[in-house]
Amino acid sequence: MSSTGSSEAVSRRSDMHCRECGNNLRRLARKGFLQLKVYPLFGFYPWECPVCRKTMMIRKQYLRKRRSVQGHSAD
Repeated sequence: MSSTGSSEAVSRRSDMHCRECGNNLRRLARKGFLQLKVYPLFGFYPWECPVCRKTMMIRKQYLRKRRSVQGHSAD
């Protein structure tokens, strides 16, 4: 079962779940002054539940895998 995303929604798989219905959340594109300028300073992102359509601002810290440069030579 797949849902089609609108132009404003950025579809990404998430391990985050809705507090109301328990479904996976999807990340929305930022819009408006607060979401574009203020919330990024504090690491907040807009998320939406595709089932109950509840939107929320959540701060999520991603663990990035960094590539090791120790094994590469600069020839």
